[in-house]
Amino acid sequence: MRIMASTALERVLHQKCPEWGDSVRTARSAVGFSFKLSDGEIWQWLVSGGHARVREVAVTEVRKLGVEEFYDYYLCCFYSDYELSSGTIDFEAIQGPPWISFSCPATAYNSKWQESIVSARMALHCKLGLAPAPDINAVSGDFLSWFFYGGGADEAAKSALEHVNKLGMEDINSVLWVCCLLPPGAKYMVSRSAILLKRFPHLMEWNQLGASCESNPVRRRVRAYPSHIDWNEGAPPPTHLPILPQKSGIHYKIESGAKMTLGIAWDPLIAMSQADLCEAVRALQRYYEYRYHKHTVEQASGTLARSSHKL
Repeated sequence: MRIMASTALERVLHQKCPEWGDSVRTARSAVGFSFKLSDGEIWQWLVSGGHARVREVAVTEVRKLGVEEFYDYYLCCFYSDYELSSGTIDFEAIQGPPWISFSCPATAYNSKWQESIVSARMALHCKLGLAPAPDINAVSGDFLSWFFYGGGADEAAKSALEHVNKLGMEDINSVLWVCCLLPPGAKYMVSRSAILLKRFPHLMEWNQLGASCESNPVRRRVRAYPSHIDWNEGAPPPTHLPILPQKSGIHYKIESGAKMTLGIAWDPLIAMSQADLCEAVRALQRYYEYRYHKHTVEQASGTLARSSHKL
């Protein structure tokens, strides 16, 4: 079985499989997406169901290419401007979510919109008995409990619909209203409402759609590979593995170089239990399979597998 590193795998996709790039470019055109869209145009594209269509097209295309396991990577490529004018590829530009970044339309709404948010927030704080958080990014446990388990998510959605209707605005703005209501650092909770999910399913990946404002700076995108998204951004693996069971006298090792090596070391005067050593090895194996699993070419049954034999 032939195992390939992530960097080699992506080069097979982009340099040996022209079908991949052709598919991504055609898909962008088919759903009306362009990297030249303005903030307002991006919002209108999302409201019209643009991202939902991207997901549908991505499913069809990876099936057609015979690389269904690279569905997430297809989305990363779709939303990454990685093809240079010289015809070469900037692999570092292939990144994971948030897929797009645009200024939230609500930042330009009038004072009545802001007054609506402030009055609703004050009423909510009074209802829950919440004092203003000392940290602007803090979210109280009482608020989270109300929102997730006390019907708060749907209560906020109903309130949003009522407020935007009073303001004479389209219902779609209720998504923005809830986002404005939520504390900084909790904007992802917009998608927790069953009411909003049913009403606006195409906007319910809110945390991945990148609407930004002063209280919601969009997180930076990070490097993506066919096998995974590098949320650690290339940082070397830690020398300490806190998720693994710690036994006296047994230590886990990670060595990085041309190849990464995971292992254990132990003090025979302290760690004398064979059962503990065996469990440490099994834990390390499970950690590797979860964190560092590598795709094989044989797992991709279509275009990728055929092209890989050219290497």
